[in-house]
Amino acid sequence: VTKVYREGRNKIAHGETAGLFEDLSEIRSVGDSLLLALLDAVTVELAAIIDQRPEILAVPEEHAYRALLARLKARR
Repeated sequence: VTKVYREGRNKIAHGETAGLFEDLSEIRSVGDSLLLALLDAVTVELAAIIDQRPEILAVPEEHAYRALLARLKARR
């Protein structure tokens, strides 16, 4: 994650000239894999929350976010 962030995102986002001309395909591939894994994990938990406890949609965002984090930690 650190390498993807430092070597990929930061170089491009902050306009480093070297970042614009580097081959970042390997870092992008790793980033894509991390993103897919994250979406797979989070989507399953969000669906379960909505299915099992739809009232969560009525609580403040901060509380709903903490509930999601707790579910994700419990999956380990």
